[in-house]
Amino acid sequence: MADINLEVEKRSKGGRATRNKLHKEGRIPGVMYGKEVDSMSLSVDAVDMEKILKKFGSSKIINLNLKGEAEGGHKVMVRDVQNDPIRGEISHVDFQKVSMKDKVKTTARIVLEGEPELTGDITVQQQLRLVDIECLPSEIPEDIKVDISNLGEGDVIHVTDLRLPDGVKVTSDPTTVVASATYLNTNEPETTPEEVEESTEEKDTTEEEEVKENQEEG
Repeated sequence: MADINLEVEKRSKGGRATRNKLHKEGRIPGVMYGKEVDSMSLSVDAVDMEKILKKFGSSKIINLNLKGEAEGGHKVMVRDVQNDPIRGEISHVDFQKVSMKDKVKTTARIVLEGEPELTGDITVQQQLRLVDIECLPSEIPEDIKVDISNLGEGDVIHVTDLRLPDGVKVTSDPTTVVASATYLNTNEPETTPEEVEESTEEKDTTEEEEVKENQEEG
């Protein structure tokens, strides 16, 4: 996977007025922390941040480039994203600096592949889309693919069934269901023409009674 680069600028901590000023300028306040680095307040372009989160999520290594410093100076991961409760926009981002020699805990996306030969009302339902993993930053997979071509009626795939790349360890509950082949929910009661007619007659009768009651009261 190609490197993910993000340019940021140092900023003063400030208060609400400072944060509002940044948002008006199209920037998001954030902070970087981690081993062998002092906590640093910074800001990032809102559009750039949203593009990265939309395309890669928060589980990938980002090269954080501080304006005025050499590129690729800090290897970080997104550890927290806060959103404005009213506008829904990103209001703050936490970056954690990581060592490429130390394992990290993150998540990987699960992608189902293949077309199972299922009949009738049987369909594949995916219950788990993200799985918790632990590995070196350089070994974080883009996703974990699951072949469902041979999935049959009643078959279930659990976390323990996932085929993982070398060096990647799953930390989610191994008994958690990832996907299953089950019947569609077709239990909604059907309404027959006779029932519709009866319902209409009951409604008309009720309305007639209400009119009579109103006339008597008048």
